[in-house]
Amino acid sequence: MTSETEKIRFGTFLAQGAAGNIIVTYLSFIAIVLYFPNGYDFLLLFFLPFYLIVMGIIGAVIGTVIWLAGWLLESRPGVISRAAIGILFPASLVALVALLLGSILDQRLLMGAIGSGLFYGLPAALVAGSRFNPLRRIIFGFGEGRARRDLSRRFACIAGLPLRVASAFGLMESLLWLACLISSRRLGAGFNYGGENYLPAGLAILYFAVSGLNSCAPPRKLFLLITSVLVNTPLAIWTLDPHRARSDDTDALAIMAWALISVWVLFVAGQMISSGSNHSTPHQRPRLIPLTLCEVQIRQALNRW
Repeated sequence: MTSETEKIRFGTFLAQGAAGNIIVTYLSFIAIVLYFPNGYDFLLLFFLPFYLIVMGIIGAVIGTVIWLAGWLLESRPGVISRAAIGILFPASLVALVALLLGSILDQRLLMGAIGSGLFYGLPAALVAGSRFNPLRRIIFGFGEGRARRDLSRRFACIAGLPLRVASAFGLMESLLWLACLISSRRLGAGFNYGGENYLPAGLAILYFAVSGLNSCAPPRKLFLLITSVLVNTPLAIWTLDPHRARSDDTDALAIMAWALISVWVLFVAGQMISSGSNHSTPHQRPRLIPLTLCEVQIRQALNRW
């Protein structure tokens, strides 16, 4: 491939494949909780990390296969090619393993293999090789280009990594918790855990959303400092309150709260010592959604008009 921007990078495909499967797995958890409620939905809060890791590894394997196909063909695979690889590769593996275990290759086995390809391979295949790379934003934030040119910016980028990872995972857990609370209302009084738990779930979602936005796209230093104090002061007050209810659960939450405050302090310290301002000019503001061909065509049409 001739263009620098079109070089096939192995790490990018691997991260994109993992991100595609992680996103679909998480959304499937939300859908299962909301549409098929049962009294044990809250156990998914504990199993979520395991499932995300396993599906992320499977997605990374799919991304590696797509990268290998592009490297052998010396061109970036298109959407249809990636979808075909994503479906056929896992389906072939499932069918092969079933045959090695002595199963008969019939219609049921083929449908199961294709279904596994659709669920395990298609999401990773569609994201791998595209311009959508959420894991890169979580790892580097939106200041990757400046971090490469400035040592202090590089340190600030590294210092913000724990907060970005914690915010992403915390937001997923909080949203799943809220979904469990909503679905529990349909199970009757014995399983209705809502009511007073809605407010903590909403506050957790707000906390992790603010943390994620600030760590991925830091605002001006003064505004960042004010935000960090406003966000973390109530958390610190709650942990130090001598009158709060004491139990193993609340003590564990207090430890997690201080861990979050610590990564916030590390992040803010890195931003404070970094050179320059965090504020971007209107032409340098990072895009949350990649530029699409449709948007380019609309802009060209408006320019001609």
